[in-house]
Amino acid sequence: MPYFKSPMGNALSYARIIAVGLSSIYIASTVNDITFKMIWADHSKIGAIAIGAIILFILGHALNTVLSIIAPGLHALRLQYVEFFGKFYEGGGKKFNPFGYIRKYTEE
Repeated sequence: MPYFKSPMGNALSYARIIAVGLSSIYIASTVNDITFKMIWADHSKIGAIAIGAIILFILGHALNTVLSIIAPGLHALRLQYVEFFGKFYEGGGKKFNPFGYIRKYTEE
């Protein structure tokens, strides 16, 4: 018998992808805030701090870009395999028995 979830459960599952997208916006905003405050904090040492802030800005946004590419794809795959396949896929066949191992100390 297929497994059917409630519409609220489905909505919450897909809301996770929205949360991942929003988290990317907040990471970018935080990187901007930190780097701009580094540059505008102390005007006497602006050269060294500005170079560090630029490096932090580039690395922070590069990491955010990588996370923005990977995370939604992983969550979408999870939705595909866990939520969608559970509704329409029915397993069959024989029980998996790896290499015909006979259990001595554990139960099946």
